[in-house]
Amino acid sequence: MSKRAKSNRNYKDRLFKFVFGKEQNRAWTLSLLNAISGRHYSNPDDITFTTLDDAMYLEMRNDISFLIADTMVFFEQQSTPNPSLPLRLFEYAFVVLRKYVEENRVNLFSKGKKRIPRPRCVCFYNGVEPLPDRMTLCFSDMFSDNVASEDVWPGDDDEKDGAVWRGSDIALRVHVFNINYGHNADLLKKCRPLNDYAFFIDEVRKNQTKPDVSMEKAISMAMDALPADSPIKPYLLGNRRQVVKMYEKEYTMERFGIERFELGVSVGEERGVKIGEERGVKKGEIVAYGNLVHKGKLTLFEAAEELGMTVDEFQEKLAEYSRELS
Repeated sequence: MSKRAKSNRNYKDRLFKFVFGKEQNRAWTLSLLNAISGRHYSNPDDITFTTLDDAMYLEMRNDISFLIADTMVFFEQQSTPNPSLPLRLFEYAFVVLRKYVEENRVNLFSKGKKRIPRPRCVCFYNGVEPLPDRMTLCFSDMFSDNVASEDVWPGDDDEKDGAVWRGSDIALRVHVFNINYGHNADLLKKCRPLNDYAFFIDEVRKNQTKPDVSMEKAISMAMDALPADSPIKPYLLGNRRQVVKMYEKEYTMERFGIERFELGVSVGEERGVKIGEERGVKKGEIVAYGNLVHKGKLTLFEAAEELGMTVDEFQEKLAEYSRELS
């Protein structure tokens, strides 16, 4: 095996991606898309996945993206509210659309207008913190608003009503759906795989509150509780080991701080990393994964693989950053 950590997608994927982001499950992906969009796409083969391959983009891994007709769809699953999600989707969309332009040889310097797929950004939330059934996150809400509304941008005085330099010239929205069981009943009713996924997660959480029930037992009980005609039940049962591994990791990360980005920021800043957010995030993230290894939740190889590093690199950086942050 190469020193460079190799991809082990079954363990690296989150459960939502494992269910809705696989080639063999495109019918479920299509059902989910139809449910949220009101469209009636009928052929799963029309879906072309464009999810970023972490073998090429070690620091840029989205959950699910795919092209269908004239639309590039981005699906993200979150277990914590994340108001910075529009920026992440902006980054994902830029990389995915740039790949589209390159692969389709779109000449951006020609005189004729070129067409590219329109992006649609959706987040499926299933965390324990209460959120409304639906909400919209706007990229513009993240921008610094320190320009007086009466300030006019030079060159805009040709507007008869006086152009005002306010707002932003870049816009992006993320539509957030709460898919916890009991929320968005109409949506879940339209997509049976999503309904059963939400039911499964809810059952696992309920089982975890019972005395003397291990994580693995809670997951197995939830699988058994799925209806016999559930489309996802055979898939989960047939991949029981991967499902247990993924859910255990998600649950551990949720308790430790949940999302990798926020986790890194929190640990990095709270322990005094003052040399820039990007470096602080990376340091905090490495230390956080080191803690998970120490707790026995991940192996050294799995932690290094998550970070796109070799085991030697991970151990070296972990020792260095742990000394700095102590």
